[in-house]
Amino acid sequence: MFEESIFFLCQKLVCAAKTHFREMVLAQFGFTDGREVGILFIAMDTQLSQTEIANIVEIDKNTTRFFIDDLEQRGLLQRQKNPTNRKENLIIITPEGKKQAKKIFSATLQHERELLHTLSDEEFATLHKLLAKFFHSIDSTTHTLAHK
Repeated sequence: MFEESIFFLCQKLVCAAKTHFREMVLAQFGFTDGREVGILFIAMDTQLSQTEIANIVEIDKNTTRFFIDDLEQRGLLQRQKNPTNRKENLIIITPEGKKQAKKIFSATLQHERELLHTLSDEEFATLHKLLAKFFHSIDSTTHTLAHK
């Protein structure tokens, strides 16, 4: 019965994929939590404050701080005073952090393909396109509702 619901299937898929990803990809890089890697990926694209990162990954600021502390101790991120707001730090990725993030991302893409090995290249591309469309639809709906 649950397989009739796209939302339930997505939730079950996320749970199974997170567990598999943690065991097969993150562990080889010494990580146990995908949110920490998510912060590293976010830092690849932009310099944000801890609060902004917390909002993006949807976890509280204290948990985010612990993740950033760990990433900073590993030499993957660093804090730098925000020149436009002296009360906050910007989270900056280090050269080693970029190197690790690229390796993890490459391993992630390979892992996805291995997990979805039963799909043809065309089916894989179609699934990716549909999931992206679904995500953007939900994301734009969420933003529209938040601004009402």
